[in-house]
Amino acid sequence: MLLAAYVPTWDGVWRALPEQMFLVLIFAVGLFAFGCRRHRPLKMALALIGGMLCGVALGLLKVWLASRVPAAEPAKFQLSPFEENVIAYLELGGAAIAAVLGLAAGWLILDALERDPNGKGRAQADHDETRS
Repeated sequence: MLLAAYVPTWDGVWRALPEQMFLVLIFAVGLFAFGCRRHRPLKMALALIGGMLCGVALGLLKVWLASRVPAAEPAKFQLSPFEENVIAYLELGGAAIAAVLGLAAGWLILDALERDPNGKGRAQADHDETRS
């Protein structure tokens, strides 16, 4: 009922998106700094970027699928259902949530793939081998 009076606008997207992306950037930099202790920086950056792009793409797929379902009420605006859903996805933080989940998934996948049987990341295991 709270969103019953919500009107999606591109103006609202341009106000909300920089704040959301700033929070995503803070999370990404923190994950990158933490992950670089265990993995090579290039692999870490690629995993985070790939995860974030996959998360946002899956969110847009969800928006597209939601716009394919016929609305129970007639459209109040001059926007297509897809455009209305994309604006809401961007304005209400859906893209930021999808980006953060994608970042976390990219990091977890890299961590699982680079895991050494001894419980260390491969970069740490390589470092330990060069020391001995």
